[in-house]
Amino acid sequence: MKIIANANKKGGVAKTTVSIHLSAYLAMLGYKVLIIDYDPQCSLSDGYGIDYENYPYTTHDFMQGNKGLRFKKKMDNLYIMVGSPLLDTVQYMDMYILRNRIETLVKYCGEKMDIDFDFVILDISPSDLLNKYMYSSSGKKTFLPKLNQIALAAADYAIIPLVTDRFSVKGL
Repeated sequence: MKIIANANKKGGVAKTTVSIHLSAYLAMLGYKVLIIDYDPQCSLSDGYGIDYENYPYTTHDFMQGNKGLRFKKKMDNLYIMVGSPLLDTVQYMDMYILRNRIETLVKYCGEKMDIDFDFVILDISPSDLLNKYMYSSSGKKTFLPKLNQIALAAADYAIIPLVTDRFSVKGL
């Protein structure tokens, strides 16, 4: 299984479009693909016509470790984990939480659902990668990874879509 993240801190450079088309193409080639809407804007879910506000299990539930896993099957070999606007309302302390959750999920799907994923594609939000820190009352500094940093730490590969204009290139 390979994990691919689509990332750029600039919005409007076709990250979601690339995620949708790449996942559909890989599925048409016969690969089993899970695409995760890891963007609180939920553009991927919206692009697939999914009512993410009323879907019973979302990326927020997944990241919280909630039971009741559900995917939306869009076509043969293509499964979608629906996004949630609540995804960025929780601060995660573990940079590798997403990687660990995906590995557990893929193992579970192989054993219990007879779905052996070849690819997991992460559609992530536009955001800078500057580090965030939390300071305790004693002045101790603790690193707080952002959603994009967590997604890139989970990925084996990153695709950085951009258009050839000055602002998109600055997004690199």
